[in-house]
Amino acid sequence: MKCNVCNKYKAKWKDYRFIESCGFQGKTYVCDWCRELDDVAISQIVRDKLNPKDFYDKPFAQLRK
Repeated sequence: MKCNVCNKYKAKWKDYRFIESCGFQGKTYVCDWCRELDDVAISQIVRDKLNPKDFYDKPFAQLRK
């Protein structure tokens, strides 16, 4: 199953956020990259189809491959 936020990576976690602008009303499935992001970043990813890795520092993103 793909991540409900970015639709790029495999979903591994359940997230219980309520973000009306994204249509999230409770249980959603998210990947490792989207799990730690705040609501503003999640909204930007959904709206602009961004890559969640872009919200992390380069060295950290390389470690989490």
